[in-house]
Amino acid sequence: MGWLQVHSDLNMIVGYNDATALGAYQAVIAAGKNDPSTFFVGGIDATPDALAVIGKGGAYQATVDIQPRVMGIQAIRTIVAVLKGRPYRQTNPLKCTLVNRTNLAEFLQSRSAKTGEVDDLTGLETGWSQNRPKCLKLKPIHFLPL
Repeated sequence: MGWLQVHSDLNMIVGYNDATALGAYQAVIAAGKNDPSTFFVGGIDATPDALAVIGKGGAYQATVDIQPRVMGIQAIRTIVAVLKGRPYRQTNPLKCTLVNRTNLAEFLQSRSAKTGEVDDLTGLETGWSQNRPKCLKLKPIHFLPL
């Protein structure tokens, strides 16, 4: 027996990413609870599948865009700085965006406008293959939502 049957008063599921939230959403549909006025499902990542489901209405009502591309660029820049022995930021704030039916069209438009942008990663040549360290000790790097 699943959670939705055991806990009949459950009215919210937030997944740690859109894939898990979409799986939970399928269970919500199967349980006959796909009513946005009585049930909330949300996830993180703003994947195309989640955005499409949000656009249809229903209990899957929101996702959070955590900007994985920006996070990746910050991580690469930090790794290169460490490899080159340069200072680096231990805390890297990220601007996260909540996406729901209210701002979905605007979000999709702004995302499509960014398609094809080239991120400036010039000057990040590491010399890794020539100067590979035997052991790297890194301080923790934190990404904080703004």
